[in-house]
Amino acid sequence: MLIKNKQTSGWQRAWGAFRRRPGQILGIAFLLWIGFVGGFLFHRAGIFYNYIKPFLANALEVVQHYPKGLMVEPPRLEINIKHKHYQKLAYKRYLGLINHVNQSTAQDYVPATIRYQNTDYPVKMRLKGVFGDHWKDEVKWSFRLKVRRGMTLLGMKNLSLVNPESRNMIYEWICLQLLRRQGIPSARYQFVEVSLNGKNLGVYGVEEHLGKRLIENNRFREGPIVYFSKDLLVSEWIRGGYHGKKEVGGPAAFTSSPVVGTQWDNIVPGTPMEVLYRKAVTLLEAFRRQELPVSQVFDLPKLAKYMALKVLFGASELDPNDARFYFNPITSRLEPIGIENHFSPRVGYWWLNEVRDRKAYFVNLFFRDPEFLEAYFRALEEVSQPAFLDTFFQAIQPELEHNLAILYREYPEFKFEKSVFYKNQAYIRRSLTPVKAFHAHVKAVQGNRLILQLGNIQPLPVEILGVNLKNLHFLPAPERTVLKPKRYWELIHYQEVAFPLPEGLVWADSLSRELKVQYRILGTSRVASEDVYPWPYEDVTLVEQDPLHQPPNFRKFPFLKIDDRAKEVIIPAGRWVLRRTLIIPAGYRVLAGPEVEIDLRNGASIISRSPLEWVGIEEAPIVVTSSDSSGRGVFVYGTPDTSQLRYVVFLNLSNPAAGGWALTGSVTFYQSPVMLDHCQIVGPRSEDGLNTVRTTVSMDNCLFSASQSDAFDADFCTIAINNSRFLACGNDGIDVSGSYLTINNLLVDGVGDKAVSVGEHSFGKARFVEIRNAEIAVASKDLSSLDIRRLTIRDSRVGFTGFQKKPEFGPGKIEARKVSLSNVEVPYLIETGSSLRVDGERIKPSRKNVKEILYGVEYGKSSHH
Repeated sequence: MLIKNKQTSGWQRAWGAFRRRPGQILGIAFLLWIGFVGGFLFHRAGIFYNYIKPFLANALEVVQHYPKGLMVEPPRLEINIKHKHYQKLAYKRYLGLINHVNQSTAQDYVPATIRYQNTDYPVKMRLKGVFGDHWKDEVKWSFRLKVRRGMTLLGMKNLSLVNPESRNMIYEWICLQLLRRQGIPSARYQFVEVSLNGKNLGVYGVEEHLGKRLIENNRFREGPIVYFSKDLLVSEWIRGGYHGKKEVGGPAAFTSSPVVGTQWDNIVPGTPMEVLYRKAVTLLEAFRRQELPVSQVFDLPKLAKYMALKVLFGASELDPNDARFYFNPITSRLEPIGIENHFSPRVGYWWLNEVRDRKAYFVNLFFRDPEFLEAYFRALEEVSQPAFLDTFFQAIQPELEHNLAILYREYPEFKFEKSVFYKNQAYIRRSLTPVKAFHAHVKAVQGNRLILQLGNIQPLPVEILGVNLKNLHFLPAPERTVLKPKRYWELIHYQEVAFPLPEGLVWADSLSRELKVQYRILGTSRVASEDVYPWPYEDVTLVEQDPLHQPPNFRKFPFLKIDDRAKEVIIPAGRWVLRRTLIIPAGYRVLAGPEVEIDLRNGASIISRSPLEWVGIEEAPIVVTSSDSSGRGVFVYGTPDTSQLRYVVFLNLSNPAAGGWALTGSVTFYQSPVMLDHCQIVGPRSEDGLNTVRTTVSMDNCLFSASQSDAFDADFCTIAINNSRFLACGNDGIDVSGSYLTINNLLVDGVGDKAVSVGEHSFGKARFVEIRNAEIAVASKDLSSLDIRRLTIRDSRVGFTGFQKKPEFGPGKIEARKVSLSNVEVPYLIETGSSLRVDGERIKPSRKNVKEILYGVEYGKSSHH
């Protein structure tokens, strides 16, 4: 008899296994439970994503960055300082740690030497920085340096060695590069390795300090630098104990901070520079007191671009005690200086005027000016476009990678995030398109006018374009209407705007629901619309408008013909006497033709922000003269279109000057391209007959004669001179700095100093040049290079000279071919380090310091430029 196996279930088999080995089964179950619960808690606490994953990513960054740092050799500065002097710095740091802030004085400097490229540079140094980010580290402190004995280090006289962490590593360098490329004077900044008494301190940032070299390195004319002093504020912090949140008033408030200038102690009273300093201080003080609008104090486009870029940088604040301003002696305006940019991943609330601390008054001074707001938001729209950053980063990429590699030598864990800038751009773009910009209410219809009450509800200014009625009629704003920004703690302010209704329209209250107000954020291009509430807002408080600019005075000269439709200011034929200065605004063309003579008397001049189109003929040239020898000449500035001058004679003119502002040229073009054809500048009573700055110049068949000093002086220009003559020049014939010069067919006969001079990193090419009766025929100085061919020099004292005049530049270079010298007292005067080749032959240097015997000592003429 067969017995069948009994079928068992899975649960029965599990129960049997448990009865046989209960301890092992319970242990496995416990471990599984622990694993599940632990994994759940591990995931919920975010340990992997918050700790393990970032650690692994950081380790990978180090592995990638460290070899890059080993492959670069940064400049190395070796500081040597006596022990007692180092102890003085250490004691100053100790006081800073106690007070939480450091206040520096002139007595804090100690002597030291810095060795760089086998040269010892004597310096004075002190601890740098108000706050501990500069000196809280045990050994790596920031220092302020002054190079002594007429030397410059890395081209700088006053500089700082800063801990890169206090300047946000690579980001400060990026900010300064972007500012400089937008034409804003900015400090030089680079990375080096530093040792102190043989001990390696690692990577430092070399930051240029304020001074004339900073301004001139940015290709601007020397001028004062002014700012609101921080001394009272720091003294108050020290007395009260600074703990990171202390805000003070009284003598340390912004409204009480004195306006001071750099190197004020070195200014000689009664000199032109002292006058410029006092004028710069007066302008900044008048701005603080709201006595002058922004555009009367500052270069408005540059100020707007500067502040827009600070938004792009994510600047954490706009501190009045950190702001520095350069006074441009040509435009008589203050310009912001790029230094200490406070980079952060997210911009502070200052950029929309929503600060409520000690900085609020300063920030509000800008935001209460409609003209500034328009320029500012236009600049914000520009810098927020991705292509703006794409172009910039593409341009700086090689230098950026080099500087990052230097930082990786000490900070291989540092991660550069370019995306921060693009995120800030996106934030700006979103901010410029608010969800709702303003409230609009219908107040009433009076006659043929629709009266709306409009109130801004957000911090951006709004320009009202007009009203759409049922998409059938557009009612344009009768005049320009701008709604002021609203800060978040303020109530809404309303203003009434009347729009003319179309002829024949019969108004009905139901039409109030068919209205849309078209607008754009002031200064931007995007047009949007808002609905209109059909009921009035009764309790209205009107916002007073800031004063507008006073109009130019060109309409007060009866002989001028002004065509506002064609945008032309016409000077008709005839002889016209100007006894006061004529001021012409931007946006016009200033036209003149044959048989026009302008007589400038009583110190009058012509100042134009519009291009000149003065076209005479050989038989009847245009003449600008001064019969009483008081005329102050012609100044054209800030015109993107080229001025065209043909057959124009400038006779017996001085340089424009008024109220402490003065130019050097009897005819001056600043940032305004110009073309001169068959023009003459005769007998100018000024430092320069023609002065051009930061522009392009084309000159053909022109004559300069009987100049009191230099005939033609150009700074930072691109110049082409053809078929022209320079006769009886009191000082230099042609003197260019920081420029590109081409000459073809030139005669210079009779100059008191240099016939052709290139300086301050200029590049020149000349062909078919004849020079007679010159004190010095050809000069190249300060890292400039001149290629000249088919040159004749006769009856002159010095033929060629090359030398270094300024310590921040280098030697000069001349290459000359097909040269003819006749009756030249000293053919070659070449300084050691400079170079001259004549017809392929290298001319040996003749002395170490040529500058010592020039400028009226043995050769040439004393220079007051």
